[in-house]
Amino acid sequence: MSYLGIQTLPAVFVDNRTGATITDLTFYYNGLVIEEPRLKRIRPGERKIVSIYSRNIEGEKTLYMKHKKRNNEEQSYEIFNKLTERFWGNILIEILSIHSDGTLNIRVNTDFDYGV
Repeated sequence: MSYLGIQTLPAVFVDNRTGATITDLTFYYNGLVIEEPRLKRIRPGERKIVSIYSRNIEGEKTLYMKHKKRNNEEQSYEIFNKLTERFWGNILIEILSIHSDGTLNIRVNTDFDYGV
């Protein structure tokens, strides 16, 4: 999210580098006071972006991503453990593959420059 061209909330970019469509990714941290940001569907080769509401965070929080595995059980992934009210950066999550049980093989860049 930006205000007059200045980024005011953290942005999470998610790249699907698998050959399958990935559905229902949500993002959360302990103490989140609004509905969890959600990406409904990311097709193979597609990039989606979601903003994380980080206003009024007290101290450092850990940002997680979750989705449902093949058995419909939720799986969470730690994305960034230094989320603060003052963090306005970009995070890139690359989904590299999907394991046979439905868990995701991911790579995270917490200092992503999307202009490069």
